Amino acid sequence: MATFALDPSHSSVEFTARHMVFSRVRGAFTKFTLDLDVDESTNLPTAAAATIEAASIDTNVADRDAHLRSADFLDAEKFPTIAFLSTKISGSPSAFAIDGTLTLHGITRPVTLRAVVDGRGKDPWGNDRIAFSASTPSWRRGCRRRRRG
Repeated sequence: MATFALDPSHSSVEFTARHMVFSRVRGAFTKFTLDLDVDESTNLPTAAAATIEAASIDTNVADRDAHLRSADFLDAEKFPTIAFLSTKISGSPSAFAIDGTLTLHGITRPVTLRAVVDGRGKDPWGNDRIAFSASTPSWRRGCRRRRRG
């Protein structure tokens, strides 16, 4: 078992959200931590815990970011952190699932991340590095147009 420290210069927490039904807004959280234990024989994580500072949301539009931090959305003053804690990790390095709980706005719900091991190796200074990518399934809410007549 190996414990890896997050490399903030090579890490990101990004999102895409629907806006006004027909467009998408892309953004990121700029302040976050991750504790990750990895099984060295498989390169699969065995435990993951992430914390995101809600106030670090950045969509490149200052007024929108202020609104997203407000009580209308994240309520970052009352709920300063968003947290993920793994409960089960299964699969292979080419495709694995990280089941866990996500706490957002004071509400905790189960969530499954889909993930892959992007690679492992030594950096130019001889440090052991491992890279992962993970995402939530796309959530789409459809609305049907009613036809009259």
